[in-house]
Amino acid sequence: MSELEENTQETMQAALAYFLPNEKREACEMLEVPEEFSARLEDLHKNPVVRRVWNLGEYEPYLPEVSGLRAYLRHTRDQWIIVMGNDSTTPLTVEIPGQVLYIWLNNQKKVNREERMVTLQPYQVVVFEYYPGNELPF
Repeated sequence: MSELEENTQETMQAALAYFLPNEKREACEMLEVPEEFSARLEDLHKNPVVRRVWNLGEYEPYLPEVSGLRAYLRHTRDQWIIVMGNDSTTPLTVEIPGQVLYIWLNNQKKVNREERMVTLQPYQVVVFEYYPGNELPF
């Protein structure tokens, strides 16, 4: 088991906090996050495509009523990203609010996804770029 797999709860918490307004890097410093995962968060934050949404996008909680799910949307007029984390010890299946275009981050070996549904394993966090609705614009 790699150091990353041993610290899935910490990596999930760091990733969720990292892209919230006004939190960022302190999230990794407060938790015992493996250096490789902290570096992946930094690289993702530096990506110009993702950075535009984090800096200019609106923040919106996603399904706050679902127990164990910690999720939020960040979006601009033409780009949408969702951060989803399972903060429980059991798998959690959740609807994705659109068509997945790209998986930017995942703290586990794979993402169990079918169409617009994702099953998050315990303490798994994923960051998707998606397009809302049923039809892609291209």
